[in-house]
Amino acid sequence: MTAPLRVLLVDDHQLFRRGLEALLAAIDGIEVLGTAGDAEAAVRAVARDRPDVALIDLHMPGGGGIAAIRDINEHHPGVATLVLT
Repeated sequence: MTAPLRVLLVDDHQLFRRGLEALLAAIDGIEVLGTAGDAEAAVRAVARDRPDVALIDLHMPGGGGIAAIRDINEHHPGVATLVLT
C-alpha cells in the first residue's frame, strides 16, 4: 500500500474550501491535511504540515497566491503547487 497524497487547500472562500475538502477526502489515496484562507496562512501551514501538494487560489488577501507559491517554492521545494482559479 502506498502512502496517501497529502494535500493542503488554500482559498479565501470558505464554502469552496469546505466543498473541495469534502470531495478530496472521499477519494482513496488522498489525505487533506488542512486548509488556509490566505497566502500568509498557506505559507505557515506548508512549513508546519509539509504537504505533498498545495492547491492554491491565485486571488486572495495576504499577498495573493503568487506570493505564496514563490515563498513555498523557495523555502519548501519538495512541495508541489497547483493553481486554483
